[in-house]
Formats: sequence, C-alpha cells, structure tokens
Amino acid sequence: MDEEGRIDVSRLKAYLRRISWINAASFLASFGLFIALYLIISYIAKSEFIPYYPELYHWFLRYVREGWLQSSIIISVQRWIKGYIAGSIVGIMIGIVMGLSRKIEEILTIPVVIFRFTPAFAFTSLFCLLFGATEFSRFLLIFMAVTMITIVFTYHGVRDIPAKYIEAAQVLGASNLKMLRKVILQAALPHIFDGLRVGIAAGWTTIIASEILAATDGLGYLLITGRQFANVAVLFIALATIGVIVSITDIIFLSVRRYVLRWMA
Repeated sequence: MDEEGRIDVSRLKAYLRRISWINAASFLASFGLFIALYLIISYIAKSEFIPYYPELYHWFLRYVREGWLQSSIIISVQRWIKGYIAGSIVGIMIGIVMGLSRKIEEILTIPVVIFRFTPAFAFTSLFCLLFGATEFSRFLLIFMAVTMITIVFTYHGVRDIPAKYIEAAQVLGASNLKMLRKVILQAALPHIFDGLRVGIAAGWTTIIASEILAATDGLGYLLITGRQFANVAVLFIALATIGVIVSITDIIFLSVRRYVLRWMA
C-alpha cells in the first residue's frame, strides 16, 4: 500500500507474477502426486467403486464436449463470488464496530454466537420455504456462512490491538478516520485475512451443500447426478473439480495476503 493506504495495482501484479511460477509448480507437483497415487490405488484395487483412468477420461471428455462441466463450474463460482464478497464486506464492518464499541458488542454477541455455531446449510429448508429453491436462498446461505466467520475474526483482530498503538496515534493528533485507516485496520489485517481465508472454505462448503439439497445446476448438482445414476466416475470428476477450484482460489488468496501483509515479514 502507498502512504494513503491504497493498494498499488502495478506492484501487486508484478508481485503476483514473481510468485506465480512457484505457486504453480507447487500446485502441479501436489496434483501430480495425487493423480499418481490414485492411478496406483485404482490399478491395484480393481474395484467398481474406484474407476480406472480410461473410464474417468471418457466421462470427463463427454462432459467437457457437452459443456456441462464448464457451465457447472461457472454457475457455482458465480454463486460463491456473490455470497463471499457480500458476506466479507458486511462481516468486516460488523466486526470492526463490535470491536470498537462495548455496547454494540453486548447487543450482537449472542446472535453472532448462535448463528456462528449453527451450520449455515441447516437453514436450507427454512430459506426454501420462505423464498423457494431460488438463487436468493442460496445467496443467503453463503452470505450467512461467510459473514459469521468474518465477524468473529475481525472482532478479535480489533480487540487484540495493543492499547499503546491507539494512545500513540492520539498523541500524534490522528483523526478518528485516520486512526481507523492507519492504526485499527492495519493492525487487524492479519486476523481479517485469516477470517477471509476460512470464509473461502465455508462459502464453498455451503454452496455445494445447498446445490445438493436444492438446485438443478452447479457442481453440487453434478454430484447428485452421479449418485442418482450410480456413476462413480462422474462423482470423482465433480469432487476433483471442486478440489482444484478451491485449491486455486486458496493459492490466489494467499498470494494477495503475502503482498498486502509483506510488512510483517
């Protein structure tokens, strides 16, 4: 960030390019090792529940040619992005307010604890009853899951700021806005990023569960299709696709986190 607290996009792009090869090599090595282990196990086991690679390859090509795999990926990613971004923004805002105000903390602690420890997809039936099996219902599920996690991490990030940081800023005559930007947000960023990372996993877990329970498209529905037709190969393809997408998302997030928090190194 520059002196005004803004992210230098050109420097961020240069940084991401420098580490992209390392991240890509690590990801490919891990993925290659997983594929090798799977091939060995499937060849040794020779079980109908562990399909060998020719069958996987056949179904993978078929789903790609028909465009079903690509459309499922796009639909699920779009759902996740909408819920994740909205949940992250709201969660960070509420977490900061709770961390700064004892009164707001007392008011919101019990509702946050209740919703935080109740799995978001437990509300699937309620949301489907209220809003139907619609995109809005799935959005609310992801939004709730990400928001609750982000609130908790942001709140603790703000509450754990050493008092001497606040006192030093006050002595130097920092305004409330500048203190929020330069002191509170900067000091709480590590916790906020931790919450955002956990929110990635929570968002994906929730969207896949919601698509399994109440959807006619997406990667979760692809899993249901494999189960309904007893096609283990399709199940493995859907699971592998989800794993690859989540891994790539996490790699990109960690790269951005390292850049933004490079001052901690």
